[in-house]
Amino acid sequence: AGAAVPGAAAPWARAAGGAAPRPAGLAGPVRAAGWIQCLPPVSRCFSTPEAWRAQQFEAALAAGELDLAAQLAAGEDDTERLRAAREHDAAFVAAIRAYDWPRAKALAINRRELDDLHDSILRVKFLEYYISHGDTGKALELAITEAEVAQVHAASRAA
Repeated sequence: AGAAVPGAAAPWARAAGGAAPRPAGLAGPVRAAGWIQCLPPVSRCFSTPEAWRAQQFEAALAAGELDLAAQLAAGEDDTERLRAAREHDAAFVAAIRAYDWPRAKALAINRRELDDLHDSILRVKFLEYYISHGDTGKALELAITEAEVAQVHAASRAA
């Protein structure tokens, strides 16, 4: 159920003396043992460690932090949702790299992806501007793929 950090306790495990740990990078309250917390829209109740793990998994998945989500995944449902998120992420990145802006916009499902799309469109417009004006240095600063670097060098040689 996800990759574990060697030598590290599960993030919801209790420390010595019963104190609940708060791992770095993971937000949310850790409740005392014995309490039950329900998480909508799942409409299932979990014991506190499971509720905390499920809450953190949902937050990581929503934020696109798929490596963290993989560490928190438990069971077939989480694994399937993580697989689908990775496929979505790969399709979104492929659309961006292909400059397929309409497809990338259709695939964008959160604010982070819309911001990435907007930033990519602006980066490519500036890249094209610098290439067309012969500013190889600035164009190379914006080139992030091998194809873009080759395009800048080809335009530089042609000028």
